[in-house]
Amino acid sequence: MNYYEHHLGDYAKNTSHLSMAEDGAYRRLIDAYYIREKPLPGELKDVCRLARANTKPERDAVQAVLAEFFYKDKDGWRHNRCDAEIDRYQAKQPRVEARKENDRERQNRARERRREMFSELREHGITAPWDATTEQLHALLRSASDDADHAHVTEPVTRDNTATHTPDTKHQAPDISSSLRSEDKTRKRVDAVRPDEVPIEIWADFLAIRKAKRAPLTDTALDGIKGEATKAGITLEQALRECCLRGWQGFRAEWLKDKAIQVRRPAADDFGSRSYGPGGLL
Repeated sequence: MNYYEHHLGDYAKNTSHLSMAEDGAYRRLIDAYYIREKPLPGELKDVCRLARANTKPERDAVQAVLAEFFYKDKDGWRHNRCDAEIDRYQAKQPRVEARKENDRERQNRARERRREMFSELREHGITAPWDATTEQLHALLRSASDDADHAHVTEPVTRDNTATHTPDTKHQAPDISSSLRSEDKTRKRVDAVRPDEVPIEIWADFLAIRKAKRAPLTDTALDGIKGEATKAGITLEQALRECCLRGWQGFRAEWLKDKAIQVRRPAADDFGSRSYGPGGLL
């Protein structure tokens, strides 16, 4: 045992008549009893050795304490209060050990889950700090999973589409601590200027989508979208409107074909195919 209750009032009441040497001998014998968790040796010399009693007055004090507070049994000198405390302590040990084992298993499961989360994040291209909390790792995984689901719906962007998509290998959940943010805030970017043909509300919605995906809209990216819109036979406004409707951060002409998407064009686009001569439409 490494601990036992010591009631000062009870002890003082029962030992107030002891001399300093006897009080010291009694405390040492009780400590030895609890540490060994068994009775004191039957031989006086062995008991004196436990109490470190070397002089005759010290050995006399040990003998007096044994006679008053202990009783001789076949396995040594016993003490009723010490035996009761030891029995209670030993009865609790199986529960204590079971609790410790449960704690160890829980810690092992937590460590294994953290290893799995770090591995899953690396598959998404995210390297989280070693001291990230479990809550922060969950937030990163949720963010990465949401991005992966969106990429699956809108078709993966190939490497030759660098004009319309900025690779985001270190995206972070918005509510995690600043220690996890990998965005280089010292890097300067020049945002594109709204073209006159694009309405303000469409432009604002599209910039919000880009901002949410941590993909600033540069002149290079906007030029790429213009080129893809031309290939698709639609205006830049129509391309950006489609992006806002579908949550796209970029645009590619083949997406309209692959997804069988029909973009509505203004009525003016059909003027060339209509007849305005005699008998034609007015």
